[in-house]
Amino acid sequence: MTAVERRPRLGATSGGRPDGAGPRRARHHLVAALALLVLGLVAGSDGFWSADEAVAHAQVDLLRDGRWTEPFPTPSLDDDGRWFPISGVHLGQGVAGPYVKHPLLPAVAAVGDVVAGPVGRFAVPAAGALLAAGLLAGVVERRRPGRWVGTYWLVLAGTPLWFHASLFWAHTWGVVAGAMITRAVVELVDRPGREPSWRDHGLLALGVAVGVATRSEVVLFALATVAVLGLAALAWRHRHLAVTAVVVAGSTAAAFVADGWWRRRALGTDVGASLPTAADGRFDVEVRAFLVQLWTVGGEPGPVPAARLLGVLALAGVVLYLIRRPATGRGPVALVAVAALVAFVTGTTAGATTSLFAATPVLLAGLVAAFVPPSGRSVVDRPAGSRPTEYVLVAIAVVHVGLVVFTSYRDGGGGDWGGRYLAVALAPLLVVAVTALGDRGFLPGSAQPEAVAARPVVVALVAMSMVTGLAISLDVVDHRRRSAELRADLVAELATIEAVVADRHPGDDRDPVVVITDARIARLVGPLATTIEGPTFTALHVPEDDLELAFDVLDGEIVLLLDLLAPVADADLDGRERTPIGEHVDLLVD
Repeated sequence: MTAVERRPRLGATSGGRPDGAGPRRARHHLVAALALLVLGLVAGSDGFWSADEAVAHAQVDLLRDGRWTEPFPTPSLDDDGRWFPISGVHLGQGVAGPYVKHPLLPAVAAVGDVVAGPVGRFAVPAAGALLAAGLLAGVVERRRPGRWVGTYWLVLAGTPLWFHASLFWAHTWGVVAGAMITRAVVELVDRPGREPSWRDHGLLALGVAVGVATRSEVVLFALATVAVLGLAALAWRHRHLAVTAVVVAGSTAAAFVADGWWRRRALGTDVGASLPTAADGRFDVEVRAFLVQLWTVGGEPGPVPAARLLGVLALAGVVLYLIRRPATGRGPVALVAVAALVAFVTGTTAGATTSLFAATPVLLAGLVAAFVPPSGRSVVDRPAGSRPTEYVLVAIAVVHVGLVVFTSYRDGGGGDWGGRYLAVALAPLLVVAVTALGDRGFLPGSAQPEAVAARPVVVALVAMSMVTGLAISLDVVDHRRRSAELRADLVAELATIEAVVADRHPGDDRDPVVVITDARIARLVGPLATTIEGPTFTALHVPEDDLELAFDVLDGEIVLLLDLLAPVADADLDGRERTPIGEHVDLLVD
């Protein structure tokens, strides 16, 4: 008898779906889709919140015109494209592609744009969120029947997934890929005698390929999966795990190559592999990035009053529970205490943070439930080593986090909600956490009376995550509104170019050159150079460090300096003519 055959099967699994489950789940998907639609309508489709959104929107606009790239506006002045008017683009031979690092996202979004207008672009991340939540709920349901609904809404409301669904990003599809891999791993480790079908492998390969083609960190998650499954297959002589590892590796490699081919074809040149690389080899920098991604709390815009209130209420709930808890069943006490501590810390400091656990406090509570025995016994009531599924999933997540840490930006990835580069790891961790919370009675569907009084604490954790995420969504709304207003004002101001040039240079029919010193303004003005009706001009994005060189190159041209956010002293222009425009627009920008 092999080692695989000696290992017992995990808990209750369900090979089928109860009658009527499909329509009920469809109703929940519909309600969630409507809620995301409302959130999208409130957030708006004009303007942008982040630089990534700006260049992605610019790429979709180009695709609407049937092209991937935009030629350099004036090769005679900027032959290498270093001053291309839209900052953060990918440069080719005489052309630039705003967002070609993963062409699948703008290509699909362009289809949505054709079907439903600008709002259709946001259907891409929203669909990813709904699919990821449904997949993870399905995994938990197969392990513990009757928990699909609770898991579905916990995943949507208690994680950064809801927030990311309202942004023109692809992080939700990274979670979809993580969910597909997690599903395959759970099926094999929970039921070691099961042989995956071709359909199983095909769906897994498709999920991994889509993830790799939309988010670079999915490559890291796939590498982590292959490493962990490979070791597990050797240790347990489990050939199906080895086959699954090969499927993950093969689909990752195929998607990576295809993504690169598409990228080169779109841009006309090789822009390098779209894989995270370490920005700084210093160990202390990488550790700091890890702390920011995983645990750091705080940041702008500062404490969210509603989240703070929920944290205090959660702490009060623990106090009441400890006073009124039954005489037996002390197991949940330690879990609730830790959960309340997380809720309180997060609730009093939560802001636009990159921290994964601060944005998903129920995740830490669930991991405590799975691995920390509160009263001298295993929380999940199992003999040590007999049920390794949780350990395999956590091992994949840990390896992934390590790879992200050593390929992360210095600041951990920017001021966004929930450690977006770690979002893929939510898939395996949530399956472990939600399963354990349900086993301990902290979720509906359990008859354990000692945990019923503690459930409001978990509800508070989920509600706090959602309330804080929605509060930050309001910040997104404000940014988009202001960027749209700024764009409108810039159109009006740039329309005065003809009058300015005619006044300063009577009889001169040369097109003026608008020099933009701020990257955020460049993202707005750049597309206007070819779409604005009326005056013609050339827009260049010239960082301050390049101004002296730029004005040497532009000697003899009519130059208008648009320096709304970073004023440049006249002396820096070495006596050359400076014609500022848009002077009142700076009041709209921080």
